[in-house]
Amino acid sequence: EEEEEEEEEEDEDIKRLTEKHGGRGMQNSCSMRNIARAIFRDIREKKKGLSEQDLVALECIFGETNLGRALDVASSRGGVTRFIGKKSRRTVYAVKATTTTTTTNGGGGGGGMNGGGATMNDDYRGGGGGQQQQQQQQQQHLTYPDHFCACKGFTWDVVSRDEKLMCKHMLAAALAESVGGCDEVEMDDAVLANVLAREMLE
Repeated sequence: EEEEEEEEEEDEDIKRLTEKHGGRGMQNSCSMRNIARAIFRDIREKKKGLSEQDLVALECIFGETNLGRALDVASSRGGVTRFIGKKSRRTVYAVKATTTTTTTNGGGGGGGMNGGGATMNDDYRGGGGGQQQQQQQQQQHLTYPDHFCACKGFTWDVVSRDEKLMCKHMLAAALAESVGGCDEVEMDDAVLANVLAREMLE
């Protein structure tokens, strides 16, 4: 019963969002993506940052976990950078991402399935006679908030499984752009084209 009540509340929230951003006659044809775009447009036009009402609406569309992660990225230093071609004004966003790798130094593997193996939650501890150390590497994913991201999450969750409207990098870029929170870098169009081509080949 509780699950049914939560689903009904979510349906009502979506209906209200549709009526506000899509019009009363568009409940069936107005996609959640269009509603999200309308919300981001309203945030830009208000120029007052994210209100509690905005956050509730975005959480309804994107989910608490995905929105929370995107907000963390968007609000971090250097989280979202907008690259702009000097002549064409072509724009692409670079969103900060963190990858975690675990290395094992010294010693041999222990017995059993987990002997010498590492877990993602281990910062530093011994295992199988060796020492395991977790390292974080900073990188960036190029993204167009409405269309594409170079991360694996976009390919898996957005394209293949169709479970999300945006990956966290796309959402972070959209959030930062709507509140004016992007760093901006202008570059020659040839350089921008090379950056995009290199990203597509990787």
